[in-house]
Amino acid sequence: MSLNPIEKIRLSRESIALVAQMPSLKSVEKIKAARRLNEITLLLGGGATQTLTAEGAETFHENLKADLDQDEWPGVDLSPFERIVRDNEITIETLTGAIASTKMLLNSVSVPPIFIEAIKAVSEQLESGALYDAIQVDQLEALAGEMQIVLDHVEQSQVHDAIAQSAATSELNTGVNPTQEQLEANQYQTAHIEIAGLKIAIENPIGSVRRGVDKDGQEWETTMTAHYGYFEGTLGADGDELDVFVVENLPQDFSGRVFVIDQIDRQGRFDEHKVILGVTSKATALALYQAHYDENYNSVSRIREYSLEEFKERIAQPTAFFDSLHAMLLDSWADDGRYDLLPVSKLDRSTLNYRMNEAKPSIKEPIVVLQSGSKYLVIHGQKRLEMAKKNAEKFVPAIVFDHRSNYTKKDIERAIKQCGSIVHAEALAALIEVNATQRLTEELDPKVTA
Repeated sequence: MSLNPIEKIRLSRESIALVAQMPSLKSVEKIKAARRLNEITLLLGGGATQTLTAEGAETFHENLKADLDQDEWPGVDLSPFERIVRDNEITIETLTGAIASTKMLLNSVSVPPIFIEAIKAVSEQLESGALYDAIQVDQLEALAGEMQIVLDHVEQSQVHDAIAQSAATSELNTGVNPTQEQLEANQYQTAHIEIAGLKIAIENPIGSVRRGVDKDGQEWETTMTAHYGYFEGTLGADGDELDVFVVENLPQDFSGRVFVIDQIDRQGRFDEHKVILGVTSKATALALYQAHYDENYNSVSRIREYSLEEFKERIAQPTAFFDSLHAMLLDSWADDGRYDLLPVSKLDRSTLNYRMNEAKPSIKEPIVVLQSGSKYLVIHGQKRLEMAKKNAEKFVPAIVFDHRSNYTKKDIERAIKQCGSIVHAEALAALIEVNATQRLTEELDPKVTA
């Protein structure tokens, strides 16, 4: 394919515009702009190709990507990083070469992924002490000054922002984007960063598009202006890990305030928590949150502010922010009187149907119980009780039916069949209520048909 004069003029103008915009662009946009500039250079510099066959198209695109990657860091020898990562060759020679290459990256708009991987590999060996076994201390001391330049560059380039873009959902991802099914099942590559000692898995980095379907079947999507993911090894109110937004250019040794949003659903009921990391006030935390949600989808009941140390202490507990959750649940349940918090140790599991396909529980998910005298017979809630055991919960929320109020085993069995393939606690409870009411109505007036 050859370019005509008009196409060349258009590409040249695009190139000039990109160069002019470069200083004001943020990291993701800078990387995209740099790659587009390299592509334009190839096209204007005679990088035209013949019409490709289907068989040759894949090879062409792989070669083009390799050319672009190489041109993005012209004159930089990436081989020391590759030897460190791929061959586990961490020696004086490779470290010296890596330092020399790092100096040449100081003014780059981005850093190559292999550089990030090399930094991580060396850091891990430093932490474990393995590096001192392979290299003499006096040799490392001789490199100390030079290595400080590397560390300074790691800090100034905010490497975790670049690492975040290694998530499968990134706009810079050159592979196959995860399907909706993979997204819903969390079966896709996340990026792993660490801020102030907090390990965070990034599901959607800045610039990516987060998509989903709400409870009413309506599709939604939002373009991320902050990294979004979760704190590894924690438990959120939805049964998954505790969610977090991380702003761009956040220092690795961040020591500021942490903001926790209590998210509520359309009915005004507590839903789950969202943590905002890297803003300086409740107002900016709220603005960042609202930028990612339709005002008709989710809203905020309150925002709590913590010091970093206070926050760390709280998430060290399995139920980090649930001290207020039980009170919220009890307030919302008080009207109809069928809900309660029951001691786990007093529950009778002998009536549980273990073949029942229960929905994935959240921390606020109730179990369903039939009270018979002093016994609390569990009808539904095997998965919720497993969660309670894991979290060492002493009490669990429950929807309680009293046997003395004429609820029968047949009412319950019929309701389970009506629930379909996946049984939700609240749906089951509602159907038990309907069946019992219908049966009692028929008993009082035999003329009423089902």
